[in-house]
Amino acid sequence: MRYIKNHLIVATALPVLNTYFSLTCGSLATSRSYSTRPKNKLWDNIEFPLKDNLFNIDILNTFISKFYNSIVNNINEDQHIIFIFKIVLINNDIKSVTKLLKINKEGKDSIINYLSNAIELTSDNYNNSPIKSLLISYGIRKGKINNLFTDPLAEEKNTSFHIYYNHKLPIVKNIEEYGNIIEKIEDRIIISLFDRKGELLSIQKVNNQNNVKYFKNGKLMYEWTDHLREDGSIIREIGKTTILWKDGNII
Repeated sequence: MRYIKNHLIVATALPVLNTYFSLTCGSLATSRSYSTRPKNKLWDNIEFPLKDNLFNIDILNTFISKFYNSIVNNINEDQHIIFIFKIVLINNDIKSVTKLLKINKEGKDSIINYLSNAIELTSDNYNNSPIKSLLISYGIRKGKINNLFTDPLAEEKNTSFHIYYNHKLPIVKNIEEYGNIIEKIEDRIIISLFDRKGELLSIQKVNNQNNVKYFKNGKLMYEWTDHLREDGSIIREIGKTTILWKDGNII
């Protein structure tokens, strides 16, 4: 159940991001602790505890600004920072949100936008667990580099999907493009979706038609039918909705 109050979303899981993220929220305290360690190691950590598990775009901006002010802005012109952004859940599990990134002193706003989208794409991996703190593992390295970031949402465009009740349901022409085939039972194929923990498809192929059941964490969520047309397009029927997909786009 979600409640919206004063533009702050209270929930137990991360939804698709708009202006705010949500994770069992409260309010940001001015006495929040913020600590760093000596910078002479190959890798160091900087952690930002969240009071009452509150997390929104303003808090992300505060954390990254402090990271820049205390660490990034103090490096020499011939140095750069490598880092991985992570979150620590209330059960102390640590989840990596990004791959290894490289930054100079410039580009703070680009970093914040990148992390916002990266968190959106990985939100299904948190299994409804509140976030306890934000964590950056970083190191200072020699050499100046260019800040080049590819928007992770743009990277995902290679896999087409449509939004149905806040779920991203993939659309592909070939069944193998959905993910890893884990079992074939008579005329039915079971597939684990790429990079989607706990999400499975059970597909029954009948001529030019795929009858699909979508499971999440063992629960049947949706069923739909994809009609494969000769021109390479797909007509998807799900519930009372019918969509036409062609050349990677919903028309």
